[in-house]
Amino acid sequence: MTLRLARDAFLRGYRMAYRGAAADDAGALLRAVGALDPDLAPFAFEGAAMAWTVREARERSVRFDDLVTSAEIRWRPFLALGMGCAQARLGRPIPDEAAAQDGYGFLHGLLDRSWRPGGEGTSRRVERGRGRALWFTTEGDAEACRRLIGDGACVSDRWRGVAIACAFAGDPRGHASLLPRAAGDRDVVAEGAREALRLWRSLGTPPRHVLEVVEAVDRGPAPQ
Repeated sequence: MTLRLARDAFLRGYRMAYRGAAADDAGALLRAVGALDPDLAPFAFEGAAMAWTVREARERSVRFDDLVTSAEIRWRPFLALGMGCAQARLGRPIPDEAAAQDGYGFLHGLLDRSWRPGGEGTSRRVERGRGRALWFTTEGDAEACRRLIGDGACVSDRWRGVAIACAFAGDPRGHASLLPRAAGDRDVVAEGAREALRLWRSLGTPPRHVLEVVEAVDRGPAPQ
């Protein structure tokens, strides 16, 4: 699994939900996305949910609630993440739902690489989403994440987000073992990696790369 594949799967889900053959039928769309490679489906569900939320706002041709109620429970957190991405894209306030807040922060982190987390109007879940985005924008570079995260408020939330993305989406540079020292906190990084593992287990058998990241975090150099 690579970050590029995760990005491509997200975009594929977005296109399927925006103008695909099953784009106007919640059940058909969910079946089409669910038929993708199991390692790619979570990212595609996020993309599909983002597209439907954007369409709901612009076209009033679909309803996001129909997508959620038609989906298997295991996919609902990923739909909420995608909805949060759409809310950020549409310039709306931070959502109330926790997973949607994560998606909201993730998209903001992707769109604005000069962001400085923390401050009024944010939340711990938004900052965690922004931390996930850092893993993508730095292409999995632990030292670059350290420089951008810095210190101050919400540091642990950002690092948890970095670790979630590393374990869930991939570790292209093999930097997972460097994250505890970069973060200065092995526990928060390990918590993030294990959260990603729990998410994958809620879907079925975790891909091999997830277990490898969890192990790498556990054996990496201790924080100084």
